[in-house]
Amino acid sequence: MFPSDDPPSPGGSYRIVFEIVEVVEQEEADVEAIDALLRAMYGALVATDVLVLLGAARLADRFLVSQAVAQLLASRLAYVPADAITDDVLALVFDAYSALLATPLPLELIDKCRVFLRTAFRNVPDVVTQPALLERFLALPHAAVVAWAKSDSLQVHSANEVVYLLSAWVRAQETAGCPCSAEQLELLVDTMRLAACGPSYLQMIVPALDWFKSGLGRLGAFALSRELKKAGLLYTRPFGVPNAWWADTPREKLASCEAVMEFKVNAEKLEKLEMLDGKNCTIFDSVFVNGFWVTPFVKCSASKTAPGELTLGCFAQVDVAKMTKATPWTEHSAVAFTCSKQVGKAAEMGPSTFFVTGSKSWGYADTLGVSAASVAALVAPHLEGGQLKGKATFANVDLLCRRV
Repeated sequence: MFPSDDPPSPGGSYRIVFEIVEVVEQEEADVEAIDALLRAMYGALVATDVLVLLGAARLADRFLVSQAVAQLLASRLAYVPADAITDDVLALVFDAYSALLATPLPLELIDKCRVFLRTAFRNVPDVVTQPALLERFLALPHAAVVAWAKSDSLQVHSANEVVYLLSAWVRAQETAGCPCSAEQLELLVDTMRLAACGPSYLQMIVPALDWFKSGLGRLGAFALSRELKKAGLLYTRPFGVPNAWWADTPREKLASCEAVMEFKVNAEKLEKLEMLDGKNCTIFDSVFVNGFWVTPFVKCSASKTAPGELTLGCFAQVDVAKMTKATPWTEHSAVAFTCSKQVGKAAEMGPSTFFVTGSKSWGYADTLGVSAASVAALVAPHLEGGQLKGKATFANVDLLCRRV
């Protein structure tokens, strides 16, 4: 059909066509992307789907198609509308192969992907607590996560939440059998705004993160030093430490870090708490507060002031296992427990506030403010429809922590 010594178009050649045919026969190739590439080679490109165009651009690089064809595909990608960007497009634009293309992807497309990334995962607490959103985030390629972490437009209560989500992403890659390289971890470490983290994160969480230590590289000695553990990086700035650690540009602060969780406990379940050793309790769902997962409990214990009687109290535990394998620690944060129906001394006391603590040292608040010989007698005045109802209010008081 065409002369054997000349390509039929600036980008076409029998060699490339034959190689592409072999790919179609031997591999699970994207037929639409191959079709788009061939049409581009012969001057008849009609594809507009961004995934098809991206696939064609990658194939053009693979088969060393002429630069004119690669630039034609890139020009089409530059005019892709913003509403055509999806998670699948992000995965291709930010993956490692795209970064090595001989003809780079157009900046217009990359900028649209960055806007989509910042918009989709802007509210960091929502990303952590909404399973569908978290699953999408954990599937992002490394370069996309780095671009996300560098953004000033993220909505946070503090940088703690960004560190938590970075840790979750790193763990997800390990679970999937594709752990990050040291170079990838170093790029993540360089995005961390440690000066904006709470003292507890700086003293207890960050130095215990394995991925953080692995990604420090030249900074390893400093990050594991006494300065960081004592939050000294807030006052000192050694040479060579990433500027992001002292980032002055504030992210968008969410209005409140307070989380409220309502709870209901049936009277029958409360009766099972009647154990004088104080080990039996009923557990509620965890709450994500400022980078920490906190679990509230209701527990029956022997009264310290009335021998032989019981008190009903509430306490909470910080779950460090979701972030690090560090030893248990105590986080001082205010948590207020209130019962919907308060009578007598409990009504006079108002909300019970106490410290959230680690697994070896329980903070305990006498929620009802009274004691009785049995759980049934203790809670009877406070029941509504056979249930003890109330709420736990978690405030962000990230002041101090210690090992226990």
